[in-house]
Amino acid sequence: MKRTTFVYEISVYVELTGHEIMRLCELSGRHYDGVCQFASKQGGFLYGIKNQFGFTQNERAIGGYKVIPDAEWRLDDSVEVHMSWRQLDTLAKIAEGENRYALAGGVPIPGDLGKKIREVTDSIAAQRKRLEELVWEPSAPGINESVTPAT
Repeated sequence: MKRTTFVYEISVYVELTGHEIMRLCELSGRHYDGVCQFASKQGGFLYGIKNQFGFTQNERAIGGYKVIPDAEWRLDDSVEVHMSWRQLDTLAKIAEGENRYALAGGVPIPGDLGKKIREVTDSIAAQRKRLEELVWEPSAPGINESVTPAT
């Protein structure tokens, strides 16, 4: 086995409010795609984000740690979470259903969730471009050429 090239993956920290988390979980559960549905089920990344938000709520409870039921969460609070490009791409697909849900009588959250996700993915694309320009080597071999590792 030999190394042929390096791959750089950019991930980000994003801040999500309780309203956004709950809406994304709801939209995920109603989505037609299995990957999007799994995101909010046990083992999915949205399920984990919801738990992280819940733990944050519990830690902020007056009088030390106590379990606060979901119904008593302060949904205007937010939590910062680490997300990969793939997770953000899945969120964008989940959020596509937001407008359909609102038209069917659901109550939309303040702001356009899809637009917020696109802004984050656009910033990742810009960062990726800057990184590629930084590490691009004019003399680098093509995909089908072999690479000699540095010693």
